[in-house]
Amino acid sequence: MAKFQLPDMFTIKDPSLRRHKYFRRAIIPILLIGLFIAADLISKYYTQINFKFFERREVIPGFFYLTYITNDGMAFGLLSGARTFFLIITPFALIAFVFLFLTSLKSTFFHRFSLAMVIGGTIGNYVDRLFSHHPDSLGHLFNDKGVDICNGGVGVRDMLTLELGGWAPFGVFNIADMCLVFGVIMLAVFYIFLYKEPGKNVKVKIKTHGSIPQEETVEEYLAHRNSEAAINSDVDNA
Repeated sequence: MAKFQLPDMFTIKDPSLRRHKYFRRAIIPILLIGLFIAADLISKYYTQINFKFFERREVIPGFFYLTYITNDGMAFGLLSGARTFFLIITPFALIAFVFLFLTSLKSTFFHRFSLAMVIGGTIGNYVDRLFSHHPDSLGHLFNDKGVDICNGGVGVRDMLTLELGGWAPFGVFNIADMCLVFGVIMLAVFYIFLYKEPGKNVKVKIKTHGSIPQEETVEEYLAHRNSEAAINSDVDNA
């Protein structure tokens, strides 16, 4: 049986054109990654030089506050004390995210945008976790059990707080945390509701023997070709 190939109108034969197409799809998400990282690190630096440790300022009364603390765990203060673990595991996670991003160049912008948020947030917090060590300027903050929850100023700088009726459901977080959370949510939406296997239910216009072009999926096109081939074979053997 002859190997099936899509018609020429659906293929890009020139490798330079193919690379150019993927470059155009990658450039905006890459710029967004840089924007997310810059916004995160700039906001952290601004907070560090303009706020005293654990200083709290009201932005929107009863809802939005700026509170300067550090966190040696993950987003929203989870897994506090696991700084070394995250320093080791984050590079491997980044490699996986970059691989997914490269494969997303054949996918939708929604997919690429969500991965750009995840990569930007991951890099932002990793850089801060790797280089932030300001015990002299930050000091310590002890909880009711006498544990220094800010680890002497070692860790990621957080400053954003949302409150609902005096309750802060997300603790204190930063822009990188926001990118990670929204990026993961968008990825979940994509893979659960939007993702389609390559070639599945993709409508393409097929024109054969001078007929009017008709929209068919690749599977339908293959089925029709195989059916026609079987009929022609029966006629030839008759």
